[in-house]
Amino acid sequence: MTDETDHSPESTTMRYGRAGIQRYEVGTRGRPARSPREAAIRTLRLKAFGRVMRDMREAAGLNVAEAAEIARLSSPRKLSQYEGSCYPPGEAQIRLASTYGCTSYDMATTVLRHSDPDMYLAIVGQPGFMPEEDEIEAMIAEMKRNAKKDK
Repeated sequence: MTDETDHSPESTTMRYGRAGIQRYEVGTRGRPARSPREAAIRTLRLKAFGRVMRDMREAAGLNVAEAAEIARLSSPRKLSQYEGSCYPPGEAQIRLASTYGCTSYDMATTVLRHSDPDMYLAIVGQPGFMPEEDEIEAMIAEMKRNAKKDK
C-alpha cells in the first residue's frame, strides 16, 4: 500500500510541538504561507514605512541618488527599495540616520514601529503602526484582483 499524499518539502512542512506533528502550508522560501489579511497588513506596513523614509529624505533636501551616495549605499536602487519594498538592515539604518539628520535610535525605532509593532510596543511602550481596517480590506481586494489577473 502506497501513500499518494504529496509530502514533498515544497508543499508542506512539519512542525513538532506539544500537540505532536502539525503540517502547515508553505509559501516562498519554505516560510509558512500568510493569510490574505496578514499579507495585506505586511504590504501596508511596508508602504507606510516607505512614505516615512521618503519624507525623511525630502525633508533633508536630497534626491534618491544624493541620499544613496551620502549614505554609502550600493546604489540609488537600494534606497528606492527601502522606500517601498523592504526594510533597511542595521548598518544601512545607521548611515541613513546620519544622512537624514536623525539619531540611530530614531531610525531603528521607525523601522521597528512598522516591521514589528509588537516588539516596538515592548521596547518603546507605545503601539506600533497598524493600518486602518478599511485599508486592510481594500488591500485584500486589490490582492485578489491581481491574483486573478496573473492566472
